[in-house]
Amino acid sequence: RAPLTAPVEVRLGADAVALVRRAAESEDEAIGAAARDLMRLLSLETAGERTQRLAALATRVGDPQAAPEVRLAAVREIAAEKDATITATLIGGFAAATPQVREAILEACFARADRLPAVVDALEQGALPASACTALQRAALERHADADLASRAHAQFAKLVANLDGQLAEYARALDQPRDRVRGAALFKQHCAACHEAHGTGVAVGPALAGEAKHPEETLLVSILAPNAQITGGYATYTLLTTGGQVFTGLLAADTASSVTLKGQEGKTQTVLRRDIEELRASPVSLMPESLAKALQPQDVADILAWLRDPGGG
Repeated sequence: RAPLTAPVEVRLGADAVALVRRAAESEDEAIGAAARDLMRLLSLETAGERTQRLAALATRVGDPQAAPEVRLAAVREIAAEKDATITATLIGGFAAATPQVREAILEACFARADRLPAVVDALEQGALPASACTALQRAALERHADADLASRAHAQFAKLVANLDGQLAEYARALDQPRDRVRGAALFKQHCAACHEAHGTGVAVGPALAGEAKHPEETLLVSILAPNAQITGGYATYTLLTTGGQVFTGLLAADTASSVTLKGQEGKTQTVLRRDIEELRASPVSLMPESLAKALQPQDVADILAWLRDPGGG
C-alpha cells in the first residue's frame, strides 16, 4: 500500500463511533487499548472521558492483583499522552510497581524533556526515590540546561551520600594496606553469604559479587557504606500484605500472571497468589543493612574485596 502524501480527512458515522467506544471497554486488553488509541487519534474522547480513562489506567498500574503485562500496557497507554501533567500519574504508581513496571515508568518519565520538571518535583516530595534512578537518568537531571532544575536534582542525589566523605576516605586508605584473602573469605561467609554469592560461596539473593568485584573498589565501598544510594534495578525490597493480614518482605524473585514470589535472606522464598495480595509496595531502603559498616572495620572490607577479586590468592 502506497504511503499517504497529503492530509486525509476521515469521518466516522454514529454507528462506527459507537462501535469504537464499545471496543474501548473490551475485556480483551489488546482490543481495548487499540480502540482507545483510535479514540485519541480521531479526537472522539471528551475531556471527561479522558480523565476517567487516565484514572482507570492509574488504578491498573498500582493494582497488585493485575498481571504484569496488564500493568505494563497501562503504563504504555498513559505514556502515549503528550501532556506533561501525566508524569505525576505515572510516578503515582511507582511505589506499588514491580521491577519491570518501575523500569517502564522511569523510561516514560525520562522519554520527554517536558516531563523532567515533574520528575524533580517527585524527587523532592519523596514520591520517587532518588536511589531508583540509574546513572544515566541522574546525569540527565544533573546536567539539565535549566540550571535551577539541575541544582534541585543534584541536591536530592547528594542526600544519598551525605556525610560519607570522611568515612569513605578511612575505608579507602585500608585498600592500600597489606590484605589477607583467607580472612576476607571467612568474613564474607559471616557477614555477606546470607544474601550474596561469590566464588561458589553464599546464596544469590542480591547481586552476585564476583561480577560486581570487577568495578573499581572505591565504587564498591560506596555500595557497602551507603547501600541505599543506588539500588540496582531488580533488587528493590518489597513488602507484601495479604488479604489475610500476613506481611512478607524480600526481593521480587518472580512476577507472573497468577502469583508473586519474594526471596529473603538465605534464599528463603514465599509465593503468594495475586488474588490474595492486598498491597505490594517497594521500599526506598535496600535489603542490605546500613549497619554493616558498623560491623565491618576498614581492614575487614579491604580483606573481603581482596578475596572477591582473587579468591585463589594468585
